[in-house]
Amino acid sequence: MSEQKRKIETSDSEVGVDAVVMPTLTGDLENDLQIIYKNGKPHGIRDRGGYLLFFPEKSRYDNQPERYKYEMQQQNLLAEYLLEQLSKCSA
Repeated sequence: MSEQKRKIETSDSEVGVDAVVMPTLTGDLENDLQIIYKNGKPHGIRDRGGYLLFFPEKSRYDNQPERYKYEMQQQNLLAEYLLEQLSKCSA
């Protein structure tokens, strides 16, 4: 799956963070559904009309890097799964 970088207008725009926009699993840019990433983490899923859902922030604590890594892996898998299921509904 190819990645494209786009400037995303967010409430954190003063930080100047670029978000990575991942196209759908088919790689088809004509499909409206996209996972929006902020700082390398799934932020939400949106279509041309706006956000459909947001992902909760994961807290990072000292001495718990394995827990945080596991939770981020699970959140990425969930984002991909939800995008795949939403793509089937919109097809």
